[in-house]
Amino acid sequence: MIGKTDYDLLWKSAANTLRETDQRIMQTKVPEEVIETPTIANGKTIVMLTKKSPL
Repeated sequence: MIGKTDYDLLWKSAANTLRETDQRIMQTKVPEEVIETPTIANGKTIVMLTKKSPL
């Protein structure tokens, strides 16, 4: 995954939303728990609970 972006991975259809969330967290420096529902390559939608924190 090194060198890849969300646009290169299976959930590329959700890349814009993921990037917006990441940018907000980096700007505010406030961790968030986020429910993400990307559609993967086989057409299925998965539900992920993620905790994102700025590094």
